[in-house]
Amino acid sequence: MAKTVVIVDSEVKAQTLRANAALDIETILLLSTPMKVSFVASGDEEPEEGGLSFDFAPTEQAREFSVQLLASAASGIYLALDNDHMGDYWSWMIAGFLASKSEDFPPARRLMPAGLNPEDIATAFEEAQPVEDTGGWNFLIRTLFSSCLSRHLQRLIGTASGPGDLQLNSSSLTTLFLLGERKNEIELYSPTMKWQVRVNLSAEQGELFARLQHVRHLSDDGFIEDPDQVRAIVNSFKEYPFTVTSVNRSSIEIPAPSPYRLPDLLQDAFLFHGISPKQAFQAVTELFAGVVIDGKRLGLISSCLPMDNGVTLGMIEKIRQQVSESFGKDALGRGNDVDPDSGHIVPLKPEIPENAVRQASGETASRIYSLIRNRALASQMIPAAGETIGVDFSAGENCAFHASMRSVHEKGYLRACHSPQEKSLLDPCPLAGAVEGQIFSLLKILPEKISVFPAELYTLDSLFVDLADFSMIFDRTGVDLIQQLLDLKYIEIDQDGYLQCLDRLFKVTDIVNRVFPTMTGINLSAYIEQTVEEVVSGRKAPDFALNQFEQTFYQQGKSLGKAAQSQQQVSSQAAPQMPRRQQTSSRIFKASPSAPPQKLPSREIEPAEVKIPEESGQIVDSADLQTDELAAVIETEDARLAEGVGEGLDQKMETANASLEDDIQGGDEQADEVQVAGALDDLPAEMETGPEPDMPGQAISPATKESRKCPQCARPLLLKGDKYGKFWACSGFPACRHTEAFVGTQDEGMECPVCRQGTVILKRTPAGKDFYVCPEDKCEFMAWSKPHPVVCPACSLPYLVEKKNIRGKIELRCPRAGCNYKQSLSGAAVPDDAGDASAAPQKKTVRIRRVPGGGVKRRVVVRRKK
Repeated sequence: MAKTVVIVDSEVKAQTLRANAALDIETILLLSTPMKVSFVASGDEEPEEGGLSFDFAPTEQAREFSVQLLASAASGIYLALDNDHMGDYWSWMIAGFLASKSEDFPPARRLMPAGLNPEDIATAFEEAQPVEDTGGWNFLIRTLFSSCLSRHLQRLIGTASGPGDLQLNSSSLTTLFLLGERKNEIELYSPTMKWQVRVNLSAEQGELFARLQHVRHLSDDGFIEDPDQVRAIVNSFKEYPFTVTSVNRSSIEIPAPSPYRLPDLLQDAFLFHGISPKQAFQAVTELFAGVVIDGKRLGLISSCLPMDNGVTLGMIEKIRQQVSESFGKDALGRGNDVDPDSGHIVPLKPEIPENAVRQASGETASRIYSLIRNRALASQMIPAAGETIGVDFSAGENCAFHASMRSVHEKGYLRACHSPQEKSLLDPCPLAGAVEGQIFSLLKILPEKISVFPAELYTLDSLFVDLADFSMIFDRTGVDLIQQLLDLKYIEIDQDGYLQCLDRLFKVTDIVNRVFPTMTGINLSAYIEQTVEEVVSGRKAPDFALNQFEQTFYQQGKSLGKAAQSQQQVSSQAAPQMPRRQQTSSRIFKASPSAPPQKLPSREIEPAEVKIPEESGQIVDSADLQTDELAAVIETEDARLAEGVGEGLDQKMETANASLEDDIQGGDEQADEVQVAGALDDLPAEMETGPEPDMPGQAISPATKESRKCPQCARPLLLKGDKYGKFWACSGFPACRHTEAFVGTQDEGMECPVCRQGTVILKRTPAGKDFYVCPEDKCEFMAWSKPHPVVCPACSLPYLVEKKNIRGKIELRCPRAGCNYKQSLSGAAVPDDAGDASAAPQKKTVRIRRVPGGGVKRRVVVRRKK
């Protein structure tokens, strides 16, 4: 009986397949791009009936592979390549190559096991389907357009690499644009930072923290703007005992989390254990491909890629059995409905302990396995149950403080898995025995200046939810990009898991925005995505679309002058110009970037044999780039900018915070020193804050003004706004910060979840990002996602916000850093990332110009060589 031939992309995966498959398997190892692909360009705007013709030829490195492939093709080929963009591309090449050689060869089939254990491997062989051309074709087209973008950056800037040799292509730039614009919007539109006073208290049960909740005649919410008032408030309560005035208790139930998905896993591995995203992904890949345990090679976890078949009922049943054995049947919960298409990662053999993996694969792999295993066990356990205890304190005649903590009497899933934020739930609660009249001792006073409401920065998870609109997934390529941004100091991950932008990121985006002034920021990425969508959907022929793409960049791109010219001169000396017809298809041609802009015909292109780059993401340029050429360009350009332009926003914030901290630590010689137990820092007598910025938005012309007065100060109200909306603002800003909704346009009709007095209004940034604010003068409420007046039962934040999960389903989440609570729109608490399997991911709506006859369906025709 003939052996079953399987093509694999790693030797370890090959060994695991041979050890666990019921069939007699022969594996062929593929480690590099197998084929060169070419197609004959049509020159027409619309694809003709009959589609595109492709040629597939083995690369020099894959000659031996192609011989093995053809020798085994008659019996059928299975492709066990990773189910990501690169796996789709390689599979498409191989299938096309075989089809071009003989009609008698059976079609190659994709093998996509949920895990490398006997049951799932057998299921994968039964369900294997012929290779589809969609994924490979899409990857090819995106590579072409990304190459074109990089070549034009080389022409306009003088380099296609950022500081640290970061390759500037559509993927990296889209990521930088999203991160930078989110940071800019938050800093531009967030409420004014205010002082908050926290105190460290102690009682017999332990220590706790409380915050200033109310100051008679000064503050209804405990937040103070004037540092002199903070000093006076501290002096008014520091000598008084903290007496409990009221105790409120309410029952809570904390639902068990769902199993990890790759972004969450990599983020927690970094936060809990300091494991970099690349190291964590390598460990995940190793655990999936197979580890030798007790002399046998086993796949230990399910696939981490959301495009794979995912978690099966058999996997869940094994996990529940292990919960029953480890914690007892009473610990079993209802069980989370794990969506098989959402990329959840679970152990295939949950009975294998962490120590066995440590001995087989080392410390990093064992820690990753422990996170996956414990989270999967927790997902099938009962919720944790307890109560939220809210205690009000009085200190002096005018100050009221509040502390809120959770006390758990049923640990539930916390016995198997808990985050650092949840670890405190396992300790005795200092407020559990609190009663009215009890006295707490003051240990320390902690004044700090904070943003009143949480800033919704990106996490790894939320970043790739938005990147999905640009056809980017969190696979090996995405992980490598994030790791490169971390290593090269474009971003960093803070202690709460948020991605913080660093100076290099803003310098690169500033330069690119000056190169394409009419398509700044994410608008450039949107244009590229729209153009690619027109090609992959069949509305435009690839060569015609690339021609238009070239025209647009020649017309809209602005050279940065001497920096680009000097690089162009070096490039022109390094390589001769290629024929005219080879310049119309991006960097895949070895044409000199110094070639002057040429007017390209809008419809007629001489048919050309277009060669596809062998290596994904490879830039074929006319001259080798130096590592930090863009850094030199940035330095040259910064000299021409006004003071402050190009400075990283994070650097500005760090400088301001350092200055503020110096003021607080230094104090004032004339001010009384405030000390409690020898541990209180001095407060500043004065603080240099600089002039307040103007109220965002431009005043409408006087003809549109109405005779309205501010209800707070009686000054006239001005109708302000931009092209995205209008709002009323007091003319006395910043002394008076009163604003009102422009009725009929932006009033959301929703009560403010904080002050319960104002009505939330919707505004938009100049970039088109919606945000929600309360117009009441004393309320600083602001949220970047639509708020709902639902109190978070986990951390007591007075509102939740709408968020889209990876499946495109809207749910309510707590925006506070470190709090993972979420619930459905109907009000029921939901486990982490639980989704409706029937709900398809929402696709981004791209507005395009439809051309006559543009609905012709594209067909890919493989030319068979005689």
